[in-house]
Parts: sequence; structure tokens; C-alpha cells
Amino acid sequence: MQRDGIDPKPPQSFGEKAWWFIQCLGVVPLPIWVELWGETASEIVAASLQSEWKGELLQGWTFATLHQKNSEWAAELFDFTLQEKGIDACQKLLSIMSLDVREARMTALLHETNPEAAHKQTVFLPHCRHEWSPGFSRVFLDFMRRQSAQDFESWPLRREFAGCAPCLAVETLPEALGGWPTEAGGWAFWSKGVEEFLALVQFRNDLRLVFQPQGQSH
Repeated sequence: MQRDGIDPKPPQSFGEKAWWFIQCLGVVPLPIWVELWGETASEIVAASLQSEWKGELLQGWTFATLHQKNSEWAAELFDFTLQEKGIDACQKLLSIMSLDVREARMTALLHETNPEAAHKQTVFLPHCRHEWSPGFSRVFLDFMRRQSAQDFESWPLRREFAGCAPCLAVETLPEALGGWPTEAGGWAFWSKGVEEFLALVQFRNDLRLVFQPQGQSH
């Protein structure tokens, strides 16, 4: 096994045989399990949760998914891993999902309002830095407007706002410039992050107008 890349010495908190099992599972090409068992990735992951080896199975599947950059398995593992508080693994899984699935997962996260929501939104947004679709761009703008009206402070989340400005779909730039809750109780805190975001949006929109061919509205 060492010849094939299996590390015999487990890290802390892992038993020796469990560590070997995770690594062996992690180097098997994921399509083999689908073909061998005649089950989908979703069904395999769901079945893993019923096993006494649930933790080791999920870690092995995750290791394989990240190593093989398998977007289908990443989508299936994300929700289960998030339930287990595997924030670090979820960040990596999010980054290898297909763009539409990534946006769907982030849409669900941006609609969360529980006490842990701000932390998850903060740590996952940096892993969603692709060119957003118009639909997700509007979801994010709605989220920012709701957030900046709340009398609740999160410095890390506020700092993330500006980094999202380059991701907005071009056609949503004009609508991003208005509709902010400047009279809300939380605006005094959130306005700094929103203003930095809007400065970049305005710059992008100005460039859009300069380079836009005459007679076109977008």
C-alpha cells in the first residue's frame, strides 16, 4: 500500500485502520462505484450515512471527489458535509461544482437567517468568485439589501461585499446602483461595505457605457 501512495501513519484523531480505509477509498475512481453498484452518486452517499462507518466513508468519498475534481459528487457531498460542520471541506467542494449548481447552493445559503448563517455566507462567498449569472447576481443584490437593513454586525461579511462586485453580471450593474435601505437601523454599520461595493460597480458600469456600441442597451 505504501508503494501505491498510502501513508501508514494516521494523523491525530484517526485510528490506523480507519486511516488506511479512507485513503484506499479516496484513490478509487468514483465512476467505478456507480458502475459496480448500479447506483447514483446521490444514492451511494445517502447509503453511506446509514453505516457505522459513516464518518470514514464520507471522508473517503470527499478525498476522492476533491482529488478527481468530480463536480457531480461534490454537489451530493456538500449538504451532508455541511450538516457535519465540515466547513473546510465544503469550501473545497463548492469550488469544484459546476457553476449552476454552485450558484444554487449559494442561493440557499444566502436565504438562511439562522445564527450561523453570517459565518457560512462569509466563508463560502470567496469560493464563488466566477462570472455570475444574471439570476444569481440579483439574488446576491437582494441579500445585500436585506443584510444592510439589519441591526446586526459582522465585520468579516461586510468586508466580503467589495470582493463580489467584479462577479456581477454586466446587465445587472445599473440596477445594483439603487434601492439601498439608507434609512434602516443597520445602515450605519453596513454602509461602509456597501459603499466600497458600489464604487466598484459604478466603475464597471462606467466602462460598460464607454465601450458599449451605440444603439445597444446592454
